[in-house]
Amino acid sequence: MATNKLQKAKPAEGDLESQDFGSGARFNSDKTRYELVPTHLLKSTADVFAYGAEKYVPWNWAKCAKMSQYIASAKRHLAAIEMGEDIDPESGRPHRGHLMCNLLMIEQLHNVIAINPDLAYLDDRPHKWFKGQTY
Repeated sequence: MATNKLQKAKPAEGDLESQDFGSGARFNSDKTRYELVPTHLLKSTADVFAYGAEKYVPWNWAKCAKMSQYIASAKRHLAAIEMGEDIDPESGRPHRGHLMCNLLMIEQLHNVIAINPDLAYLDDRPHKWFKGQTY
């Protein structure tokens, strides 16, 4: 008779045998630790996504664009931060929020390409010119 792996596994927390409140078992040891991301630090990012939803349409960014567009925008916002400008004059939102949005858009593009390799053409980074170089 086959045994269930979960039956033999020891939970990361809790006690499977206990009937006490607060002893509920959880098998979370191999899961992403989202609790380590401080939500309040995402406010400027959320504000920029809201601005984008008004300027374009909600979730327009999730359809993806070419990688070079996200990199260029991220670099412009980073340059503004380096130059001491905190607020983007067009949107009135913090440059750091725009920077974070662009980084999340790059992450989304990587995820989309991993699921659908036919969209690899959207990854138009000029990396072929830098092969063998280090940073």
